[in-house]
Amino acid sequence: MTGALPPAEGARAALLIRVARLLLRPLARALLAEGMTAPAFERLARAAFVEAAEAEIVRAGKKPTVSAISLMTGVHRRDVNTLRDPDRHAEDALRERANVLATVIARWLASPEFADAEGGPAPLPPHGEGASFDALCASVSRDVRPRAIRDELERQGLVGADGEGRLRLLEGALRGPADREQALIFLAENVGDHIAAGAENLAAETPRHVERALFYNRLSPASAEELADAARREAERSLTRLNRLAHRLQGRDASEPSNRARFRFGLYLYRENDKREGDAREGGGDD
Repeated sequence: MTGALPPAEGARAALLIRVARLLLRPLARALLAEGMTAPAFERLARAAFVEAAEAEIVRAGKKPTVSAISLMTGVHRRDVNTLRDPDRHAEDALRERANVLATVIARWLASPEFADAEGGPAPLPPHGEGASFDALCASVSRDVRPRAIRDELERQGLVGADGEGRLRLLEGALRGPADREQALIFLAENVGDHIAAGAENLAAETPRHVERALFYNRLSPASAEELADAARREAERSLTRLNRLAHRLQGRDASEPSNRARFRFGLYLYRENDKREGDAREGGGDD
């Protein structure tokens, strides 16, 4: 693959390349851990450019011809069609499975129908009239049997039975799926929306999306761990509050077929021992 500079000049082109490398390094690390090679990623990257260009051309109200896509991306005309994804919905089954499980947990955490006296997720009998695990699952999907949902949640260590046979959400339920394939799907969707928010903010005169982070360095490992623990607690509180509000609003809006807006709010934390030489600067704040 011949490497052409982006359609920018001078310092901006150099900055764009450096930023792209910064974005790609953690992605490359994750893909290497899953066994992907650089040639395989190169083809995927070209395909992603083709798909992104096609979407932009359609958004502009024009026909996404091979020539138009080739001109925008620098991908040779003969390669454009071969790089177009023949089945863009191949991952839909896995995404749907992950979403059903996530929605069951979210509804358990948010719905007053399945809450205890303190407003938290109540322990539920597997079956029976009223609030039960079967009723919870049926409120989310009629296509997947409650027993299959229970087995999968138990396999991932997200749900367990107490001494009375009732099902309880376990502590790890708020931390996402333990299943490797489902975790990869959520990684793609969460990071994808994060990048989309940042990209749209860069293109807009007034940023539309929240895309901020708090950062500090020159910390001891103990201080970093204390901050991480505090961040986890704050994240769980924020997600729990917003989940209840989102559940209430969706219940109000879902009956109208034209309501198709979607919302994602993300939180993350990262810490490491920074071993970069010559970087003794003290820093802290938010960006």
